[in-house]
Amino acid sequence: MEILIELETGIALGKICKIIKTKVIQYLDDYTQSVISLLEIVKYIENEINNSELLKDNKFNPIAFPVGVSVNNVCAHDTCISNTDNRIFNLENDLIKIDFGVQLDGIIIDNALSYSRNPEYINLINASKHMVSVIIENIKKGDRIWDIQKLAEEALDKFNEIKGTNFVAISNLAGHQIDKYRIHADSSQLIYPNCIVNTDRVTEIKGDSFYAIEFFVSNGDDKFPGMEHDQTKNTHFMVNQAKLLKLKKMKIHNLDFDKIRNIIVDNFGSLAFCQRFIANKSDLSDLSDKYLIINEALEWFFGLGILAKYPPVLDLNPKVVVSQHEETIYIPNTRTKNAFVLS
Repeated sequence: MEILIELETGIALGKICKIIKTKVIQYLDDYTQSVISLLEIVKYIENEINNSELLKDNKFNPIAFPVGVSVNNVCAHDTCISNTDNRIFNLENDLIKIDFGVQLDGIIIDNALSYSRNPEYINLINASKHMVSVIIENIKKGDRIWDIQKLAEEALDKFNEIKGTNFVAISNLAGHQIDKYRIHADSSQLIYPNCIVNTDRVTEIKGDSFYAIEFFVSNGDDKFPGMEHDQTKNTHFMVNQAKLLKLKKMKIHNLDFDKIRNIIVDNFGSLAFCQRFIANKSDLSDLSDKYLIINEALEWFFGLGILAKYPPVLDLNPKVVVSQHEETIYIPNTRTKNAFVLS
């Protein structure tokens, strides 16, 4: 019964995601200037999520994780961590990956799209879409992760053959299982394309489960491209579920850190958040640099092993451009039924 309730919730959340994706594409298509601020895109999506009637009665933040706005060679996990972020996206020349999720009662729907007005990137965008589509059409409970990975690679090879392209899949960015309040669940369920894996690996796709099927495709020359971490900043933070109770009960003598702890516990739980989320909710307006205090607090919690932190990931070659596509699906508990696309 519980899985049926979760599936009904997932279907409803998926409809919200589909509407928002359509709206944000239309918003960018209709934008009359050639450049737009990343913060404007982020806030547009956040407002759409927050204004959804279904999501207003929610224990935690309905925005499942910070909206990703990763441009060109930056693949994932980039977002606007402050309200003064002044970076821009060139609609005519660049490619952006927009990754967002919604949650209700811990049920998370994760999806992403790539956007550019530059016709040079049409095939690159369609390549990641094609890989996701092929996997969704074929994936079933009991499939070996290895076989799914190989199928994704074959799908890209076929795409390249038809289109006359030489795109490659990013080898260390993966599709993943989703659990309640956990955007990345069982680490054994990661679906990596284009990587060397033991063919005897017996890990299988689980039934009655949610999966985010996503692939990243590069136009670079590296045969097995892997992404590097941007060491200059951290953009996503999550409380380890096993440490959430400890965070709630621990005594914190620094009053500002205590306020930040309460904001995390009350609004995010084990969901991902960024510095700007805290700043928007915090009573730290009397401080000259509240972002400095927020970062100090997050580093302190990280040092205690309570928080995990995640920087953007990117190809170090600034000339490389990467596309991404992602859909959340439900895998039935039988091999006789196909996966159900939620987003």
